[in-house]
Amino acid sequence: MFLLLVPTLMFPFRIVSTSRMDIIYQDGLERQAFELMRNGENIMKRVEGLLGIKLKDRLKVYIVRNGDIANAYADPLDNVIVIYPNDLQPEDFIPSYNNWVDYVFSHEYTHILLGRNYERWLNVFRIFGDVVPPAIHNQHVPMYLHEGLAIEVETKLNRGRLEDPIFNMIIEDIRKQKIDLKYGGATTHVYIPGGNPYVLGSSFLSFVEREFDWETIKRIIHNIREPFTRFSEAVEKACKKDFRDLTKRWLKHTPATHLEEFIKVDGNVRKPIFDSGKVYFMLKDDFGRSGIYTFDGENANPVILEPSIVDFSVKDSKLVFIKRLSTPEGYVNHVFTKEKNMVGKNFVSVDWYGDRLIGVKQLENGLRNVVIFHNGGEETILEGSESFVPLQVTSDGEDAALLAKSKGAVDIFLLKD
Repeated sequence: MFLLLVPTLMFPFRIVSTSRMDIIYQDGLERQAFELMRNGENIMKRVEGLLGIKLKDRLKVYIVRNGDIANAYADPLDNVIVIYPNDLQPEDFIPSYNNWVDYVFSHEYTHILLGRNYERWLNVFRIFGDVVPPAIHNQHVPMYLHEGLAIEVETKLNRGRLEDPIFNMIIEDIRKQKIDLKYGGATTHVYIPGGNPYVLGSSFLSFVEREFDWETIKRIIHNIREPFTRFSEAVEKACKKDFRDLTKRWLKHTPATHLEEFIKVDGNVRKPIFDSGKVYFMLKDDFGRSGIYTFDGENANPVILEPSIVDFSVKDSKLVFIKRLSTPEGYVNHVFTKEKNMVGKNFVSVDWYGDRLIGVKQLENGLRNVVIFHNGGEETILEGSESFVPLQVTSDGEDAALLAKSKGAVDIFLLKD
């Protein structure tokens, strides 16, 4: 409770309520709070209908500013969801859902229901505190079941990750490496957005649904209610099949034909740029490490090695990059030159625009604008809105192209002076 009270002294909170939840939000986030107030209970009913579980306790949802990241998390022990209302970037997942707050609420509410779906006799442990029964229950609910089920639900209610081509390519890559569910809490040399629980859990559950049906998924959820029931036991009881045979069938795949790799590096290669006779690219791995490299035809040579690099651009060997830093205001993106001079803040995408820079700037209210900036000055050339969310920008020095989400679809727009 203390941790939740501290920010109220710095950033005033307001509250709106429905019959089933309280929505606590910071000043400037009224739009997102009232969207959730309008749609939240309907989303709760739809998720409950899918899972066959209904929440009896009152839910609390915090909508807060936390810098420039898009994120949310659920705390089933205290019946709390926290949402940071910034849209996702399209490198790992194409954000073609209609509304970020509604989308992520369906995901996190699944965690709440699964985390509080325990046998009633565990309530005897409430004498030690209200959080003890769900804490005992969640000790044997694997994280890959939590995240896999949440991705299944988000996909059924929205355009979730299981309908996203980028996420499905990652799933196929992991399956081909025979990475089993026992590695669901581990890291690998392969870059996986969110980590193994997201990919392995959603891949396995979607396989079970294809092989059987959604009612089988519901039976697995029901079986895991019983304290100290292993996931493999819950699956075998629901499917009436041997768990090891099921996982072998899940991991079976048909070899695909791939382009020959001209360079082998551990991690996820992004945004190749050809400049001054060199190929520049950004590299991220599953351990949070990142860097900007050049490729000379034989070797990858580091130019910038920094954690949490978000984006970069280079023109005539002049390089700028966006790095995410932890600040008292949350996680804030800073734009630096190669010489580590800061030239901008709160940007999620950047490119050279002649001798100036053009970027997508994250605002405190969750919206984004397209901005030209140089020597400390900024000029907004395009304002975003609830229905028009700029994601990435690129330029040839004269014209610029913008990747943006418009009315739930991701499209490319041409910007001209």
